[in-house]
Amino acid sequence: RFGSDDDESTVTIQKPPVTVVQSVEKLNELRPKPKDPQAVLFEYEGKRASLLDENESLETRESRTHRFVVPEETDRKFLSLTITVVYRGVFTARGYRLGRIAATLFRVPTKRDGLSPPIPIGYAPYESQQLNTGTTFGKTVLVHDPSEKPLKSGVYNVVLGAASATKYSITVEAHAVRTANAELDAQHKRGVEIQDRLKVCRVATDDLWTSMRLGERKVLVVQGLMDEAEVESSRCEGETERCNQELQIDDERMEMTDEQRKALYTQVRTLEVEFAHWCRLFASRSQERVDLLKGLRVLREERRKRLEEIETLSKDLTWLQKHVPSAAGLVQGIDAATKSALLLNTTFENIKSDAATKAKWKKLASVKGLVTSMMTPAEEVRRRHRQEGWNALTLPEQQWVVLDRIREPLKYGWLADQEAAEDLDRERKNLKPLKRKLPRSCRGMAGYSKGELDRVAACTFDKLTRQERGVWKLMKRFHNDPQLLVDRR
Repeated sequence: RFGSDDDESTVTIQKPPVTVVQSVEKLNELRPKPKDPQAVLFEYEGKRASLLDENESLETRESRTHRFVVPEETDRKFLSLTITVVYRGVFTARGYRLGRIAATLFRVPTKRDGLSPPIPIGYAPYESQQLNTGTTFGKTVLVHDPSEKPLKSGVYNVVLGAASATKYSITVEAHAVRTANAELDAQHKRGVEIQDRLKVCRVATDDLWTSMRLGERKVLVVQGLMDEAEVESSRCEGETERCNQELQIDDERMEMTDEQRKALYTQVRTLEVEFAHWCRLFASRSQERVDLLKGLRVLREERRKRLEEIETLSKDLTWLQKHVPSAAGLVQGIDAATKSALLLNTTFENIKSDAATKAKWKKLASVKGLVTSMMTPAEEVRRRHRQEGWNALTLPEQQWVVLDRIREPLKYGWLADQEAAEDLDRERKNLKPLKRKLPRSCRGMAGYSKGELDRVAACTFDKLTRQERGVWKLMKRFHNDPQLLVDRR
């Protein structure tokens, strides 16, 4: 069947048109915004879903029906179907006989359609068809790409008929897309995985740097021991040469007693043993130095890989932090956008909206005011610390930041990267690393460990010491629980 694909049963209820986008970034760039954000579908890597793959044969004037099902899934929808039949003829006593085949696609009616016959659907693009010849296989392609998307779930039949004996293979592929909720969940999961991996990489980078420093110190120690062995072996060699010269002179002059000559021989044997000992030490320490330098090269290469991985992961996480919360706000609402921002370790401040988007929020007095009210005190302090700097914070906020950096070091990865960049710049200028000192009023907060702070946060107020009560008050004042904000509203 050639032509268009508008032959499916009539639609009584008009559904909102679906919008297919490549990513959440493209969704945020859409102008105008889709009327129904829940009707937004996303492309993804595994977009070709195989629904049928069989190999069969037909005799002359024989037909066969192949049945497949378009499943009803909550996380995945299907936009179109492509049925490909590749066929060839058979060899007979008279030679090769060309194959000829015809195909039709039907949708089996459901209970809602009532007692109606199978509905013919799809069309055959002329440019995709190919006849079976003596040198090429034949190919028949059917496409079902309706104007109403996504595809209706249910049973579909492909009816094949052969005018001559034919062997063929049939494949059915569907263009699959993700729903908006499934795409956002996948991006959130990816963001959490990236943050966990960043934490591991940063710890590994610090450990590798510490190992490199210890390795370099060990190289210096081994080099000192090598120098010592070389000096001692030279001393033994010199004293042995002196004793041999004294023995040679005495052989000519005959001035020494037997005891004196025996003492010189004993001293020579002792010096030879010492010389062999120091030579063995020098050789083993030389090999140890070679192994240490080789290990340092391996550590340096591993650290370089970790730094490159951190850079790549940081770019991916920045992209997610920039686009996913706003997409979640458009599809699921402001509360979901705030939770998405918290999950991705960022802040969600406002939505760039046009006339179509503002209509969605017409019941809200102020989007910015609502979002600001949904931002937790912890996120507000972190945002101001990152945007305005340390000096823009009050004293209690500075003390809390010191505590929060101990409890949530991953949320201050940007600060660690900034300090590392400053140290690297000073190292390139042959300057010493900058010594960063906390104000005297904040130094007491830096002495706690993560376990101690978690214990203080979990304890009740009456079970804490006087100093711990101040820490407890700071953590409760700058909490990170959005549910408390909802309850107060």
